[in-house]
Amino acid sequence: MTNATPAARVWPRRGSVLGVGLLGGSVGMSLRRHNIYVTGYSRRQSGCDSAVKAGAIDAGFTDVRQACEGSDVVVIASPVNKIAELAVVAHESIGPAVDGDVPFVTDVGSTKKRIIDELDSLCPAAAERFVAAHPIAGSEKTGGENASEDLFDDKVVILTPTSRVLSTLRGRAEQFWRITGA
Repeated sequence: MTNATPAARVWPRRGSVLGVGLLGGSVGMSLRRHNIYVTGYSRRQSGCDSAVKAGAIDAGFTDVRQACEGSDVVVIASPVNKIAELAVVAHESIGPAVDGDVPFVTDVGSTKKRIIDELDSLCPAAAERFVAAHPIAGSEKTGGENASEDLFDDKVVILTPTSRVLSTLRGRAEQFWRITGA
């Protein structure tokens, strides 16, 4: 008989990135360096294939629901005018809490009011699990081919959760962004 204790459960076990360009690809790379399984979404299969080849994601999908299924956290790295719509689909796809862990959705958008207003009108339940974020990181370059695992290292991420966001998710969001190096 050994006195070994079971290994601590790792969180997040799985993350999804919707949009695998510069910011989304960099989120994926920063998670993968911590051995977190990352799925990605791109409108085109070629985008998925490029992100897998670059090491930004483990698997890519052209279907948002497939990309989000079973994830602990979904990061939306799309144009601002698509974030609310994608947040609703992500909310519907990630499912309920498991063992007390509530999956949530965050983003990398630069503006918030329009996103929050639209999300509130589309799906109030999704708004409770959406922790708006704005990483102060980037590059003069664009595209997933310029993604970097250390893009967020020592950078500031501004979290702007609304009062509707479940209180447990505020701390989780902070923990998540720290995992990326921010």
